[in-house]
Amino acid sequence: MPHTDLDPISAEWLTLHQDHERYDRWALLIKLLALLVWLLGWHWWVTWPVTLVVALLWGQEAIWRTWQARLGDRLLVIEQDGAKPFRLYSEWRGQRPGMVGLMLAYAKSALRPTVAYPYIVLLVLDAARKWLF
Repeated sequence: MPHTDLDPISAEWLTLHQDHERYDRWALLIKLLALLVWLLGWHWWVTWPVTLVVALLWGQEAIWRTWQARLGDRLLVIEQDGAKPFRLYSEWRGQRPGMVGLMLAYAKSALRPTVAYPYIVLLVLDAARKWLF
């Protein structure tokens, strides 16, 4: 059903839901890229650059998941009775933490098991390779 046939709150919910699902697909691609980088590094015995790139990709996914969580928060508000449409950015602005709060939100996202996997495994294997070989 095209968004034009929906009332504003339904159209907003549908759009945000589709975007929320897209974040999952892109996060999976980030994970696959980290795995590919790690495998190439393992093959060519590259150590610290691989560790750096995998850590950066982990951080990128954490940022990505934090943004996704904001969409999820708005979706939950919309699903409550009495939600007003078209309030995503004004709600973000009203709830946005300062720099330290934002960095803590990214760190919290990075430590969620669904985000930390496979990065921790890859980094541990990379460290083990450095010590064993």
